[in-house]
Amino acid sequence: MQENKHREKYIIGISSGHSLLDKGAFCHFTGEYEFYYTSKLSIKIQEVLSYYGYTIYSPDSITDKEKYPDHLKHTVKLLNMHNPHLAIELHFNFFEDKKVNGCELLYNEEGKNFAALLQKEICSFFNVKDRGIKTNENKYFISHTEIPAVITEPIFLSNENDIKIIEKETFDRDFSLVLLKCLDIYFLKTDILP
Repeated sequence: MQENKHREKYIIGISSGHSLLDKGAFCHFTGEYEFYYTSKLSIKIQEVLSYYGYTIYSPDSITDKEKYPDHLKHTVKLLNMHNPHLAIELHFNFFEDKKVNGCELLYNEEGKNFAALLQKEICSFFNVKDRGIKTNENKYFISHTEIPAVITEPIFLSNENDIKIIEKETFDRDFSLVLLKCLDIYFLKTDILP
C-alpha cells in the first residue's frame, strides 16, 4: 500500500491511562475498572495503526508495575525521550451525577488542532454529546509532555447510555479506525480509509 509508506514516518505515542495498581474509575454497570478499558483499547489501537503503517511507541509495558503518579511521570519521560510526533493518553470519564455524558478531549497547545479533529470525529461516529476540547495545565500528561499531546475521554463510565457504546464488541476496533482516519487527515492531509 502506497499510503503505508507515508504513514511509516510518523511515530504515534499511545499510553493507556492508569495502571495495574491504580485502576482508575470503577464502572458500576459492568464491574470493571477504567484500566480494563484503556488497556484493551490501547492494544487494539496499536494493532490497527501498526497494520496500516504507523510506527507506534507505547511505554505501557515498561511502566505497568509502578503506582500511577510515578507511572505517569515515567510515561511522560519516556514519551519525551522517544519524541513521537503525537502522544495520546487513553482515559474514560466518570462523574457522580450519572446523567452527565459525552466526549471531551484535553490537549496541550501543540495538540489543540488534533484534539479538535478527533473530538469532532468521535462525536459524529459514536453519536455522543460533544462536551468540547479543553486544556488543563493541572493534568501532568498535558503540562509535561513536550510534543503534541491529547487525553481522550470519549464516554462516561458513570452514564448508562455511554457505557452501552463501550460495551459493544466493535468499540475498540471502531475507535481505532476513527483515530486512523484522524491521523491520516492530520499528518497526510487526506482521508485515506482502509
